[in-house]
Amino acid sequence: MVIKPILDMGQQSAIATLLLFGFGVVFLLIGGFVGFQLDTVTAGYGRQRVAFMCIFLWHLV
Repeated sequence: MVIKPILDMGQQSAIATLLLFGFGVVFLLIGGFVGFQLDTVTAGYGRQRVAFMCIFLWHLV
C-alpha cells in the first residue's frame, strides 16, 4: 500500500522533469533564434545577452 503513492510521486516528478526539459529546449531555441537575429545588429553581443536571459528564466522555473 505504501509503494503506490511513491510510484505516483515518481511518475509525477518524471512528467514534471520532462515538461521542464521541453520548456528549456523551447526557451533555448527561441533564445538562439532571437540572439542570432540580434547578432547581426550587435555583432555578437546579442546572443550572449539572450542566452543569459534564457538561463535566468530557466532558473526561475
